[in-house]
Amino acid sequence: MESGPSTISCRRTQKRNSWLELGTIAKAAPLINLSAVMTNIGGYDEVTYRPRGRSWFVLSGYRGDDIYYEKVMFSCGGQVVNVMAVTYPSGERNLYNPVVERMEDSFKPARSCS
Repeated sequence: MESGPSTISCRRTQKRNSWLELGTIAKAAPLINLSAVMTNIGGYDEVTYRPRGRSWFVLSGYRGDDIYYEKVMFSCGGQVVNVMAVTYPSGERNLYNPVVERMEDSFKPARSCS
């Protein structure tokens, strides 16, 4: 499968003086070590959480005064990468951590491989 069109959704929600930014991507991609690629590009200097499984990994930590949480899942034999990326102010972690946890629990990889 060649790299093809992607499905991208991004939303920024503001409540009072805080905000939550969410993006999801599903894209056909060649087999690569995406975790290594992501940690070698900018913005991943302060990684505090880095679990991984056979077909997924998470990078989470601090980027300035913000918390980021990015879950990457592979589907279709590793040919499609599915990404959930969330950024929010670290001062609002008690508000957003439960929201991100529920989102992460319901985030599923693409089912169609055609």
